[in-house]
Amino acid sequence: MNLKRFIPATIVIFIILALVDILFDLFILRQLNISLENVWRPGHIFWVEPVLYLISALLFMLIFAYATREKGIVEGLFYGIVLGLFATGISAFRQYVLYPLPISIAFIWLAEGLIQYTAAGIMASLIYRRVKK
Repeated sequence: MNLKRFIPATIVIFIILALVDILFDLFILRQLNISLENVWRPGHIFWVEPVLYLISALLFMLIFAYATREKGIVEGLFYGIVLGLFATGISAFRQYVLYPLPISIAFIWLAEGLIQYTAAGIMASLIYRRVKK
């Protein structure tokens, strides 16, 4: 693993995960989030979410660094889509089954995760690539 590429890529992935989540929360899920404020744990969301973004970014890049062959954007795109489906697809529909939420929310969460992880995969492939000599 190349730390000179790993650390900047992890930081960028962290920013992507947080930014997409914030944009979805502000524009697409705003009304739902307001309606669910009474079931949230007070104050936890503001410090737990950044920690989870960081852990996700680290794990994403760790797997990327070891599992990919540094073949470029197409590989990053594929990796992002597969990890997005794995990380958020299963979770989104599990939440739907466990809690009284509309199915549309599960699809929105799936779309959000696919956007997050696809963008992350593309950026990881651009940042964590072999430097040609």
